[in-house]
Amino acid sequence: MNVVSLVGVVGRDPDLSYTRGGTPACVVILGVDRPGKRDTTDWIRCQSYGKTAEWLAKWMHKGDRLGLTGALCCDQWINRDGQKQHMWYILIDRAEFVERKRDSADSAAVRAYQAAGGVAYEDLETGEDISQDDLPF
Repeated sequence: MNVVSLVGVVGRDPDLSYTRGGTPACVVILGVDRPGKRDTTDWIRCQSYGKTAEWLAKWMHKGDRLGLTGALCCDQWINRDGQKQHMWYILIDRAEFVERKRDSADSAAVRAYQAAGGVAYEDLETGEDISQDDLPF
């Protein structure tokens, strides 16, 4: 089983780009405290595609706390010098706000919505809104 769950701080604003096929792709660098090591932070590259990538680019900013689940992946290639290179990253399956760094109009609107009855859930595959009554828990 290849499942990774992380909660950390966004190290810089997410980087949104598009694949050759037009699919949104986003890279987030997440700072995660290392268990048992005081004052040690690991900076982990996390990638997402599609609606999740668009959501991250629109709503996440440097300093915000982000929770995510995904899979540990490794890309390998041969560089121009003929040396084998590799890059480890988390392929994001699901991401969610944990805490905003600063108070803004967006976060005030989110708090107002939550106070009025709950959090908006969205199906990232279809983009359809899912009501609280549709959730299994």
